[in-house]
Amino acid sequence: MSRRAPYPRLTGTEPCRADPELFFSTKEDDRKEAQLLCGPCPVREQCLAWALDNPSKTHYGVWAGTTRNDRSRLRREFRAAAKESA
Repeated sequence: MSRRAPYPRLTGTEPCRADPELFFSTKEDDRKEAQLLCGPCPVREQCLAWALDNPSKTHYGVWAGTTRNDRSRLRREFRAAAKESA
């Protein structure tokens, strides 16, 4: 079994907690705003690690400033890098 990143410890002050609908909107302007709000978030790195490790739970929405396509691309890049280093 592979190790998975733990869900980030949230304080309640994260931007996604203030307006969750924004982070799951289908509107392009909302997605861009959500991505910008993720930038200074204190749990962004942990959020990204969790989102990358849990694709079935993060299929929709903006997680750590990334879209579904961004996360898919990152997973492919990580798999390719792991193969190269093996």
